[in-house]
Amino acid sequence: MRALYLKDLKSEIHKNIVTISGEKANHLRKVVRIKVGEKILLLNGNGFSAEGLVESYNKKEIQVKILESKHKETKGPFFDLAFCTPKKNACDEIFKIATELGVGEIHPIHSEYSSRYPLNFERVGKVLESALIQSNNPYFPKVNDVLNFNDLGKLFVRYDKVFTFSSTADIKVSRSQIKGFKKGLVVIGPEGGFSPEEEVFLENEKKTTVIHLPTPILRAPHALSVAVGFLVGCLIE
Repeated sequence: MRALYLKDLKSEIHKNIVTISGEKANHLRKVVRIKVGEKILLLNGNGFSAEGLVESYNKKEIQVKILESKHKETKGPFFDLAFCTPKKNACDEIFKIATELGVGEIHPIHSEYSSRYPLNFERVGKVLESALIQSNNPYFPKVNDVLNFNDLGKLFVRYDKVFTFSSTADIKVSRSQIKGFKKGLVVIGPEGGFSPEEEVFLENEKKTTVIHLPTPILRAPHALSVAVGFLVGCLIE
């Protein structure tokens, strides 16, 4: 079903009718070529969604009749992401994949070997919106300001457990070490890897579980997918 992100969706519902106008209406008419009678899923990025039916449209707006609405509560455990920024295209992929995987908050990190550039938050927002629509994720991730690697210790305080994936550490991890948390942080290194000093810092942090997977070195976006998939698999009884 075609999905659409409307930030103010819940407050816009009046007599079970939602009016879509502007750029979003133009996209639905000219690109999607949506038709009267077609169903559409509306998302506000805050857990609220509504299934509607296109009743009518003209050159300026589209009228959608709401058939059903609901609010989806998130169920733990929850994952947030801290990643060392790669090149811009790979960075966009990470934002996209994180949204599709249901990551709650995203913390870009500048480490010794990461790429360094100012994030274009307008561009990031468009990437997140596209991924939200594609995946029908009811929650829009929160993207925080870029942190320096040295500030990670302060960030770790907010989490029950921190999972970092190393391409060099020879550490065996049991399923019991991964379970038992409500809020976890996944840390993904840069495509050049963590520096030796950064590896030592992560290994010595008391909340950190360092995991080495038997794979070749992965690009950062693929590393994120594999990392979250591994952790979710370990949480399944």
